Amino acid sequence: MDEPAPLPTISYANLLEELILALLGITGDVFVDDNARNDGRLNPENSTFRLAQETITWVSKPDKFQLEQLLELGFHYRALDAFVESGHLGNKVSTYRRALGAGVSELLDVYQAAIIQVQQHLRTQATPVIPAVKNFLIDFQTLLPQVHRLVHKVDQEGLVGAELLTHLFNSARTGLPTLQSCILRLLWHCHQVLYKQLSGWMIHGHLVDRDKEFFITEKSTEFDEPTGVNEDSHWIKTFKVEMSRLPPYISVRTAEQVKFIGKAVQMLRQPQGTFEGQDLLPYKNTLEYADSLRKLQEQPVFQRVAFDRTIEGIRSKVAQRLWHLVVVKAELRKHLQALKDYFLLARGEFFHNFLVEAKNLMQLPPRDATVQADITAAFDQSASRSTVQHDKFFPLVSIKWSKEPMKISIGKSKYAEIPGYDASWDSLHLQYRVGWPLFSIITLEMLDKYNAMFMLLLRLKRVQMGLEEAWLHISSRRKDWHKKHYTVSSSRKQLWQLHQHLFHFVTNLQIYIQVDVIEANYSMLLQEMDDTQDFMQASKNHEKYLKNLLLQSFMQTKIFSQYLTPIFSTSRDVCAIIKNDDGSDAVDAAKSMQIDKLVRGFNESVRAVYSLLQSNRLQEQSKTTSLRQFFMRLNFNDYIERKIIAAESARRTPRPNETQEVEMEEASEQLQSHEARPMTHRRAVDGGVVNLTPRRSGRPEGSERSPLRTGRQGRSHWGDRRE
Repeated sequence: MDEPAPLPTISYANLLEELILALLGITGDVFVDDNARNDGRLNPENSTFRLAQETITWVSKPDKFQLEQLLELGFHYRALDAFVESGHLGNKVSTYRRALGAGVSELLDVYQAAIIQVQQHLRTQATPVIPAVKNFLIDFQTLLPQVHRLVHKVDQEGLVGAELLTHLFNSARTGLPTLQSCILRLLWHCHQVLYKQLSGWMIHGHLVDRDKEFFITEKSTEFDEPTGVNEDSHWIKTFKVEMSRLPPYISVRTAEQVKFIGKAVQMLRQPQGTFEGQDLLPYKNTLEYADSLRKLQEQPVFQRVAFDRTIEGIRSKVAQRLWHLVVVKAELRKHLQALKDYFLLARGEFFHNFLVEAKNLMQLPPRDATVQADITAAFDQSASRSTVQHDKFFPLVSIKWSKEPMKISIGKSKYAEIPGYDASWDSLHLQYRVGWPLFSIITLEMLDKYNAMFMLLLRLKRVQMGLEEAWLHISSRRKDWHKKHYTVSSSRKQLWQLHQHLFHFVTNLQIYIQVDVIEANYSMLLQEMDDTQDFMQASKNHEKYLKNLLLQSFMQTKIFSQYLTPIFSTSRDVCAIIKNDDGSDAVDAAKSMQIDKLVRGFNESVRAVYSLLQSNRLQEQSKTTSLRQFFMRLNFNDYIERKIIAAESARRTPRPNETQEVEMEEASEQLQSHEARPMTHRRAVDGGVVNLTPRRSGRPEGSERSPLRTGRQGRSHWGDRRE
């Protein structure tokens, strides 16, 4: 009877040859893989490679233990090799993941080279031993398991872009030098993708981001572009820093600089208009920027300080070139002056002519079909009667009327608070044609803020001109009564005094805004423009300039606008009463109660404004200096304190008391002894040549004296002083 064939014997040397193959992820009859039939991902915590105990029974327990430790390397190698070969992550496609795969492949190549050295060593030894194999691969016993855990998390959580970089960056924080060096090398491979994206954006002005992983993103914004702005301009499009894609070791400030560099390079590489065809960004500068990024790219470890310094260096050079283009070649200063002339009413004679020309039109409700043509005709006709007809910037300006009330945004969820005057015509605003490349600094948001100032100043101008016209009626009526020796009734005295108080308040508010706010901040803006050659700084200075205008004009304080609106309304009512007064006693008696009501309302409004100016609410908003200027102009000769006393008295008694009668008598005497010169104020304000510093009166405290009688040096709107 034949005996069964014996099992093939495996020698110690053959066992080690099989081990070499298993270390490269190749199993067989000696070393088997329990996961051969499992299609799932390999868990780095559970190795499936083991020694076939049913075949190999002669291996001692110590050798078996060491073999199983070595087999884990083969298990991790197979998992990492599968990660490299996968090429994609489910439905996600990631350039950074492919770069990580390239880094892992480089690690596996080093591991394979070490396996070859082990094999050569074993063949040269008479008695090869397993501990010698472990000694050759001791570093990989730390590296491969940790890298496997790293890529397993990337696989399981679908990490891409900044998330992947963050994971690698955090994993590199370890106390094992070998592991740290390995992970930093993997991070270096991923950074090659980042540097290519930075190079495409900062050197060529192109977003190289097929897989949507770069922290600079582009999003087109829908808006009504001003005429003359190129619709294809890249500056108009919204480029923003996507915080979710920003690696933790790149600051937001540096990311904003990267965004600016790319936008600036786009402009300099694609000149338009009168600059078309010019070489605004020489090739040598491009090479210089590229060389700076190449040096960063070659560094084995990402150095944040060197990175920030390089980005800042490129930004400063690009910003200087863009500054020279916008400020010098495109004549930014002249355009800023034009914006001041028209949006901030520095061309006072022009807007005076415009309001005179459009007076009859604006006394009637606008007709939707013809209102735009009518107001444009008045605007253009006024130009032919003033010096702006020779201004080359006037054709860039056009006036528009909106049927719906305008809400002008001045920030996130913030709107300009502009006191109302005439609901039918309060929506008048200007448009300015901003050409290339000026729209990079005179943006649509900036023009909105200019329009907020324009709407406030135009309403103030209308109020002031109405009061000036009413003054002419008062002066004419007073002369007639003086010749006929008529006695002025107490109601008319009260009305005329209210007119002067309104004129005082409105004119000083206008002077404050035009001189203390606009002129002061504009001078600072020009000085700051001269002190820098950096586009970003020039843009920030312009933004700060407009922010200060809105802040110091109280357009961010809703309650101030609510107090000014009734004062403007009172001015309209007072002017209407004065113009319709034919001098008869019947009219005087009929209007007496209305006049008394207007006086009380005005006194209450002035008291409310005074309380607001003194409140902590405004004092805490960095407006202390401007508040002092406004309050000083408004309160000369203790004007506001006296109005508060009058308001308190009006609450207690329905009719003026004896003190008020004396004050009205003094006002009447003053009216009879001075000529009405409303045009003097207009020329003085528009020309900017009047000494507007108010002087306090030397009268003792508590003396009841009309503001018409003192402090005239500070109120040029009443003409030259006449004794």
